[in-house]
Amino acid sequence: MRPTFIISIIFAAILISCKEGSGSADTGNKPSAEIVYVKKTGSSRTTATLFIGGMTCEAGCGGKITKELTALNGVFSTDIEFAENRDLNMAIVEFDPSLTNPEKLVAGVNEIADGKLYSVSKVEVTTYTPSAEEDTEEGHENGASITLGDIFRFPNLAKILKDFIVG
Repeated sequence: MRPTFIISIIFAAILISCKEGSGSADTGNKPSAEIVYVKKTGSSRTTATLFIGGMTCEAGCGGKITKELTALNGVFSTDIEFAENRDLNMAIVEFDPSLTNPEKLVAGVNEIADGKLYSVSKVEVTTYTPSAEEDTEEGHENGASITLGDIFRFPNLAKILKDFIVG
């Protein structure tokens, strides 16, 4: 009678541990991240800013998150913006949207350590595209213009400088 009791206890322990130990149960219970799409003008690229909870240090946490994200197909680069005592820190990821998507980026972070360490609450996907004006350079004499960031635009800067210097 004693061996049957021991086998029953072992069998019950295995069933309970399998139910509690499945990684999908942990990550499945996490709320999905809010994804916001933004379009801006600039050089053609797509970035995602992931707002991540659970980071306690830049070197260890940031290093692990960077490693997991850059291992994903289609990810070009990852930068971590970390500040102590901040609830949400950020990972800024440049990626190819034809090879990966924001959902895969979120999963890449949320699945670290079976979903027990980090949680992505929001993703801001920014698609930078050249404006029609930058493509054609219409309205600019000799096509001379310089763009500084996405904020300042100086048309005909070469002509302005020439006029200023020559008089």
